[in-house]
Amino acid sequence: MEWIKCSEKMPLEVSGFHCFRTKTVVVSDGFDVGICDCQAGNMPNAWVGWSIHGDIDADKITHWMPLPTRPAE
Repeated sequence: MEWIKCSEKMPLEVSGFHCFRTKTVVVSDGFDVGICDCQAGNMPNAWVGWSIHGDIDADKITHWMPLPTRPAE
């Protein structure tokens, strides 16, 4: 897996439906690596951001990648 720059693509896209979604991914601030939820919604306006409850300060996250697949056994 390769790191993806947050400035180029976020784990979730804003949806035209009235909803709230979340997706857990691996994140980095360029120094540390951790886990965080990306959240997206559109109430009252469309938005995408990072949970404040992740392993790395949400304001410092620069890169992300999907979680690895689970072990086969």
